[in-house]
Formats: sequence, C-alpha cells, structure tokens
Amino acid sequence: MTPGTQGLWRYAPGAGLLLGSGERWLLLADQPEETVILDLWEALTTLGLDHTFAVLERAYAGRVPAVAGWDSGRTAARGAGSVADPVGDSLGGCELTVGLPAEGPWLPLAGGIVAGAAARLEPVAAAGRRRIIDGIPDDIATAFGPDIPERFERPAGDDTSPPQPDPAAEPAAHPDRTAGGTTRRTPVPEASPVSDVDHLRQPTHETVLAVFCGQGHPTPAYSTDCRVCHGLVPPQDPQRIPRPRLGGLRLPGGEVVALDRSVVIGRRPAPVDDQGEWPHLVTVPPEASYVSRVHLHVQLDGWLVIVRDLGSRGGTTLRVPGRSPETMRAQEPHVLEPGHVLDLADEFEVLYDVAPEMVTR
Repeated sequence: MTPGTQGLWRYAPGAGLLLGSGERWLLLADQPEETVILDLWEALTTLGLDHTFAVLERAYAGRVPAVAGWDSGRTAARGAGSVADPVGDSLGGCELTVGLPAEGPWLPLAGGIVAGAAARLEPVAAAGRRRIIDGIPDDIATAFGPDIPERFERPAGDDTSPPQPDPAAEPAAHPDRTAGGTTRRTPVPEASPVSDVDHLRQPTHETVLAVFCGQGHPTPAYSTDCRVCHGLVPPQDPQRIPRPRLGGLRLPGGEVVALDRSVVIGRRPAPVDDQGEWPHLVTVPPEASYVSRVHLHVQLDGWLVIVRDLGSRGGTTLRVPGRSPETMRAQEPHVLEPGHVLDLADEFEVLYDVAPEMVTR
C-alpha cells in the first residue's frame, strides 16, 4: 500500500482458512483443527507473521499447505501461495491466493476467522474514503431533525435549575415511612462483601504439625529425617505452626516460584477456582506454543504438593529419578516430591526443589 491510503479487505469464500485483523492477515489452503486455528490467531495478532509460520511448521510437521501472508506491507508465501497486485490496481493493493477456487462473491471483512479461498486488499484514498453507510445523499446525511417541543409548558420566569435541598430542614416524617403511607425499610449498613478470589487479601495460612531438625528446619511430624537438609530429627513433641514454604518450582530460566500458595502455569494463566488466595501465575515464553493457556495447577494441602494437568493439548510428563517418565492424565492428582521434574508439552520443564534458601520465609 502506498502512504496516505487506507485499505478495505475482501475475501472470496472457499475451502481454505483466512484469519487476520488490521495489518496482519494469513490465508491457508486447509482448515486445521480448532486448537491449531486458535494458536495461529494468537501468533498472528500478537507476535507477527514469522511466529505464525513457525506455528504452521510445528502443526504440519514441516509439510505446510499452500499459504500466503501479509504483515504491514511485508509479504510471505509457501507452496502454491502467492501475494500479487490485483489486475488494474495502481494504488498499492494486494491479493492473497493459495490455488483454491472461489465459492461465492467477494465479501468485506474487517477482521476475524472465516473459510476463504482468496483475500484482496482494496486501498481507498484518505480524501475519498467512504462513510460507514454508503449511498446516502449529502443533503440527507447533513440534515438535522426538527426540534422536539417540551411536553409541559413552563410558567414565565420559571427557574429551570433543580431545587437545592435545605440542609437545615428536618424531615417531615419518619425515615421508614413515605408520604403515601407505604412502609419501607431503611437498609442497615453491612460490611462490604469480600471476593473469594482477591489477590490483595491476606488469609490466615494453613497450620501443620511439625518437628525440627538440628538446623531448625521444619519437617512433617511423621518424618524421621529433615525434608530440607536430610539431617536426623531428634525425638520431640510435634508443634502446630503456620505452614512454611514447601520449597519452590525452578523454571528453565533459573527463576524460582515460591510454594507459599498455589501456582498456575500456562501461556495465559488464570485462577482455576474461586477458593483461597490468589495463586502465582506463571506465563511461559511465546516460543512454548504447544503449552496450553491454562496448562498446569499446583496446590498445597498440608505438607503435600499436589499437581494436576488441566486437560492440556500438549500434555505433561512427570519424571521421577529412577523411574520411567509418566504421562499425566488430565485432572489426575500427583504428589510431587523434591527432585521431581514436570515437562509441559516437551517445551517447558519445571523442577521441584527444597533447597534451604527456598523454605525460609
């Protein structure tokens, strides 16, 4: 497109897939499954054309169908896909094709996902840009309707401003009774409700029965050695204490998420229930495109760290030292122990660790 013009996208219905918005569009000679379409939409609208082609490479294992793309004037195509100037267009438009026949008339599209065989950008000069509603004569488009008369006539000299209440005036009747004799109850002030999910709220931490090793590390009352330093726990009466941090989740980049509350991991993590305090929300990097939006949930129950795969598309593998890797079933709880590794969609690994610096508050 040339500077100073604005474009109108149109598409021809067909057996392919057209998705896009604004300055980013993609035409594919196939209609993949919904999860792939959603990944393509997210990559195209948030990251750009290069990341979108990377999603296609993964989804089709390198055998990508014909595809053509447009990103702010930059174009790309694979296979039978092409980006060309429409015949007779001198204003800088373009046409995306992937070798599919059109199955209907050209239709306007402001943005979204449709079944299409081709797409065309028709530039419209800014000076001659059409109105939102076309074809209305100028004398009608610029006309004004008649003035609406007032329903009631006002006496001459009447002040139209609303009357101001006299703060010194006393009410003529009891506040629980109206002039017509109908009784109403004055509402009793109540405490404002507190949302069940409120990241500003600081609830009382769960308490646990604990014993202590010689280094002062708290350990479950049923354990004979320290869960942190593995030292011997001397005989003692258990004490009920606020639950300490149960360690941390070490992420691929070296960051550590403290296990002082629940954790949700995904591309767009969000709380998965409305109980308890606001969880830690861990967002994976964009290149981990097979990780689901809300992929994994880690909960704390007493001394236990319980993890669930939330029905993710790419799955979660649990690796325990000395055992074969295990693919977790959706919503099936697993108890994590220090040293266990969670592999999200073979793209994002999380290690459960209880190093001394991770359990101090």
